[in-house]
Amino acid sequence: MERECLSEAIEKRRKEDDFEQSLSRALRRREQPYELYIRLIGMVREAAGKDRKDLFKVAEQLLGST
Repeated sequence: MERECLSEAIEKRRKEDDFEQSLSRALRRREQPYELYIRLIGMVREAAGKDRKDLFKVAEQLLGST
């Protein structure tokens, strides 16, 4: 389910959305709990590091590595 939610957040991104908004929308569409949002956003932010690279790109890299 995590991979599907990350993929949907990337694929159905709206032009004005940041990653957090897009991920939140994907999880709500799939009726997933807030705890999953916290886990996924934490995982992506940790992978992004302190410099906070583009979270969409980081999520794509995470999908490619698993």
